[in-house]
Amino acid sequence: MEHLYPEFVLAEGLIQANLLQEIDAPRIKERAPNGAVLISCGDRDRFKHHFTGCNGIVDVHPICLNGGGVLLGDHVDPVRRKVLLEDCVEAFDVKGLSFVLDLAHFPCGKCTKLGYGFRETVVRTLEGKAFLKRSIPAERLKGVLPLISIDWRNAHIKQEHGVKLYAAHLQNLEAIASFELSESGIALPASRQDRHHRHPVESRA
Repeated sequence: MEHLYPEFVLAEGLIQANLLQEIDAPRIKERAPNGAVLISCGDRDRFKHHFTGCNGIVDVHPICLNGGGVLLGDHVDPVRRKVLLEDCVEAFDVKGLSFVLDLAHFPCGKCTKLGYGFRETVVRTLEGKAFLKRSIPAERLKGVLPLISIDWRNAHIKQEHGVKLYAAHLQNLEAIASFELSESGIALPASRQDRHHRHPVESRA
C-alpha cells in the first residue's frame, strides 16, 4: 500500500478542505424515509462495511458491479452504465424507492484496472450523480448522494478510522478536479478551492 500513500494524502487534503464531508444521516433519513438504492462495488473485503454503513442509516437495496458508482461516470463503461441505470429504475418500481446512494471506494481493483487514482474515482462518481439526474425524471428521483468509502487500514495515516464513508457533492466537482496540495502537503485555503469552483447547476445531495 506504500505506493498509494500520495493518494491517501490527497484524500486527507480533500477532507481538510471540506470537499469530502461527514455523512449527514438525519438528512438522508428525511429524504429517503422508505430507504434507498445502494449502487456499490461488490469488493469482498469491503462490501460489508459499505452495506452496514449505509443500511445503518436507511434500509438499502444493493446493486453491485465491480467499480460501483464509478461505472456511472462519463466515458467509463457505457454497457455497465446502462445496466446500472435499468436496475436502479427497476428497483424504484419494485421497492417503491426514489433515492440513490451512489458509492465508490478506494482502493478499488476495478478503478486500478481503469487507471483511476483517488481523484478520478471521486470525479467519475460525481459524474454518475449528474447522469442519474439526467436519466431519471425528477418526479421519480428525490435525490442522489455520492459516497466515497476510504479504507484507511493500510494507509499509514488515519488508520484508526478503518473503512469510513464520506459524502461528496456535485457542486464541488470542479474544485475536486483541480484540487492541489501545498508543497508542505497541506490543503490550500478553501477560498482558492471550493468558493470559486462551484458547479453551476447542482444543489447539495
